[in-house]
Parts: sequence; C-alpha cells; structure tokens
Amino acid sequence: MVTPGIYEMTRRMSLTEALAKAGYITKFGDRKNVNILRLQSGGQTVPIKVNIKDVESGKARDLFLAPGDTIIVPGNKFKTIDKFMGLVSLAAWMRVIAQ
Repeated sequence: MVTPGIYEMTRRMSLTEALAKAGYITKFGDRKNVNILRLQSGGQTVPIKVNIKDVESGKARDLFLAPGDTIIVPGNKFKTIDKFMGLVSLAAWMRVIAQ
C-alpha cells in the first residue's frame, strides 16, 4: 500500500475501498495473496485470503470489512528484485569508492 496505517471506518467499507483509501497496492504488493486478519468472538485472529486480481476481474466478490480488521499485503517478486538491485548498486559504488 502507498500509505499504510490505521484508518477509521465511518461507514460500511469493502476491501477494495479500504485499499483505495490507503493508496491501493503498489507494484511491490502481491495482489494474489492479500489477507484480512479478523478477530473472532473467542479472541482468535483468523486470516481470510483474498486474491485481489480475481476481485478486480470479477471472478471473486469483494469482501466487506468488519471493525478491527487488519489488511496485510505481502511483497511480491518485484520487491525482492528491487532490494537485490539496490544492494548490487550499493556494492558497485563501494567498489568505485574503495579504488
């Protein structure tokens, strides 16, 4: 998400509306493995897996959030590649500086 954080739900809100409020999912977010963490009445937290790509294409329905839900968007392969390229770039600069 572009601006992760805590957002107040002033009305009934769907997952995609909540994501849009936070700036949606960046290119580094895994759209196929989004999770909603929902607190159950017994005190346990249950993950609800959502494939946002399927929701966007109409293959799956958009879920409504409950008060207290937490949305987790894990990183994808582009995030891993970006981190690696940053390290390679840093290593190249270190080599130039060391010479």
